[in-house]
Amino acid sequence: MKETVVMYGRFATLTVGAFCLGYTVVSIFIQVVIYEKQEAPSIAEYKPVISAGDSPLTEVQAVPTLNLRPLNGGPIREVDVDTVPTLDELVPLIKPTGVRPGGRWHPPLGERIGCGGNTRKSRVAVLVPYRNRPDHLPIFLKYIHPFLQRQNLDYGIYIVEQADELAFNRAELFNVGFLEAQRDQAYTCYVFHDVDHVPSDDRNSYCCGDEPRHLSTNVDRWDYKLLYDQFLGGVTQFGDTHVYAMNGMSNAYWGWGGEDDDVLCRWRTIGMSFSRPPNNYG
Repeated sequence: MKETVVMYGRFATLTVGAFCLGYTVVSIFIQVVIYEKQEAPSIAEYKPVISAGDSPLTEVQAVPTLNLRPLNGGPIREVDVDTVPTLDELVPLIKPTGVRPGGRWHPPLGERIGCGGNTRKSRVAVLVPYRNRPDHLPIFLKYIHPFLQRQNLDYGIYIVEQADELAFNRAELFNVGFLEAQRDQAYTCYVFHDVDHVPSDDRNSYCCGDEPRHLSTNVDRWDYKLLYDQFLGGVTQFGDTHVYAMNGMSNAYWGWGGEDDDVLCRWRTIGMSFSRPPNNYG
């Protein structure tokens, strides 16, 4: 897992809504959710969307199979987190793969869906909390779309931007993204994904499992080691039933840190365990 470490302090003077300036281009690759603090969302107020049958989430058009899509089954070559592409430069790279407006993609007609053909495990919403990270976002989009497509997932990407000047609330943005994605499509798997983390090995599957899964176990910034044994930061995956069982994440953590440890406490309280991929590719 690569972490895009860039100097973003110079963007401190940007207005909170500055990200919206790129909305026309960005919306081709992602669903944008603008959130301003009003009343804390409660996961418990909503019931899961139950999907039926094996039909895709939305109508699918046949698209050509490109050379970038075959699963190489190992480390992704040439993961460059130092060169920041413009959003305009991303259009010819991503749009031909069949990504639909709102950042949704489904395997081409005639291809078997990923996760061993298990529709429930392959309907994935990637939720990304965001504020003032204009260098990280293009790098993330450049790599996450082909990565998910090589796994043949039926996916959507949701960038949840905090549009106020309060301290950043990562967990609350995840809750907002989860509820919006539930309203939008019948997803059954959710990846809570920091924008500065980029997967670097195709073996790190984003298919849903029977238990929550911490996917960023081998990050270059931390010398490819866990910060501590129970660390859950960076990228974590949940099934929809897992999110409801733990009542989402806590809205009480403002600023950085603490919300991941709180999630672990919630899991333990309800007797839920979690898994990780092997350290050499997580």
